[in-house]
Amino acid sequence: MAAHYPRIIGTGAFQSSAASNTHTIGGTSGISEPGDLILIFLESANQAFTAPVGGGYIALASSPQGTGTAGAANATRLTVFYKISNGAETTYVTGDSGDHNCVASLVLRGVDLLNPINATAGNTAAASTTITLPAVTTTVPECLIILAVATDRDLNSAATFSNPVNANLANFVERIDSTTNTGQGGGLGIYTAEKGTAGTTGTTNITQAVSEETGRITIAIAPLRRRIAVT
Repeated sequence: MAAHYPRIIGTGAFQSSAASNTHTIGGTSGISEPGDLILIFLESANQAFTAPVGGGYIALASSPQGTGTAGAANATRLTVFYKISNGAETTYVTGDSGDHNCVASLVLRGVDLLNPINATAGNTAAASTTITLPAVTTTVPECLIILAVATDRDLNSAATFSNPVNANLANFVERIDSTTNTGQGGGLGIYTAEKGTAGTTGTTNITQAVSEETGRITIAIAPLRRRIAVT
């Protein structure tokens, strides 16, 4: 039987500025359809983002994950919001957290519409070139695993993250790898992978090009389950 993992149908390119960003969700205006899952990833100098009023976005259970003095060097925070799309979403306005504002997004299709977030966990760590994301325990097979990292790297770069390692996961794909020198600097790294059977993912290690503080979140996305009516 063919696998039915949730699939990425759009990646919203990394944006950064000293003020609010108007972000194109999933990379193409109007890419989402009703029932798609939208995930918004935000990074700041450990300063707070809030979801747009009336937009229907929900804060992820393990979000945010922040470390360091707000607005200062050596500070970063990862914030994640999500929603099931009604098909009308095209942009996301981040608001201004303070020092700098980074954003990226993923749009997924084929997710469980009632409980798309199967499991989630987060952590933070002091400066290191090894990033260890926490394990989650999935309760259904064929979950798509999202591995998201916020870093305080103060450099315009598209080559900060590499070499994801976890023997319990398959088919790693890098979706976002970008940092900025705006303000105190920071950025995002996002990978996806697959977990074929229910159970613990174990921890995942990702290499960072330079030693920086990080916030991390592991997210398991449940697939759409096709139910056959019995009469």
